[in-house]
Amino acid sequence: SVFAINALSPSAQSESVLPGNLPADTAVPELSPSAPTPTPGLTARIISDSEGIFFPVIRGTGAPGATVTIGQADTALSRVTIDSQGSWSTGQLSDSSIEGTLSLREQSRDGAAVRESSLNYRIQTPSISATLATDSTVIVVKVVGVPGAPVHVTSGNGGVFSSLAAVVLDANGVWSSSFDVGPGGSPQELSVRYAAGNRFGPSVTVVPSTGYTAG
Repeated sequence: SVFAINALSPSAQSESVLPGNLPADTAVPELSPSAPTPTPGLTARIISDSEGIFFPVIRGTGAPGATVTIGQADTALSRVTIDSQGSWSTGQLSDSSIEGTLSLREQSRDGAAVRESSLNYRIQTPSISATLATDSTVIVVKVVGVPGAPVHVTSGNGGVFSSLAAVVLDANGVWSSSFDVGPGGSPQELSVRYAAGNRFGPSVTVVPSTGYTAG
């Protein structure tokens, strides 16, 4: 058998273009300069439970390396540095009021650029009542709030608080129980707040009233 081998003619070989050997009249494409990465806008949102019962935690975006100060009125509640991805977050702002406006102030690393914004919020709080028996031997405590929400009730004499109950409100948003009054006497006040793990909300305090006869 005879195998035919097709070879390039001298003229065809001279017309071949080898890598890196472009003819003089061949246009070389120009590389476009990469566009600068836009600076993220200053944004913020509250990361909380669906019912809004805990002090707020804030997350947002901004200029990498800048500092964001979160305040209320004339008080700074938190100060954080924006990471290299343009994200930032706070811990729980437990010094904030029950409701109001949080101010946000972003300052660049060199202090030259400043951007400001604000965020409105409101925290739900439970209510509490406490009734002492006329003979001061029993106290009945009742808490009303968001159905299924966890609450922490504390009592105290002389300003020293102790845990009284950590419970979950029923489907109607109610919890009630009676407690024997110990040798130290009736608590001067009782407080309740929503609480679960390391999250909690504002406390509501009541002074026990005398209103029934223990049976």
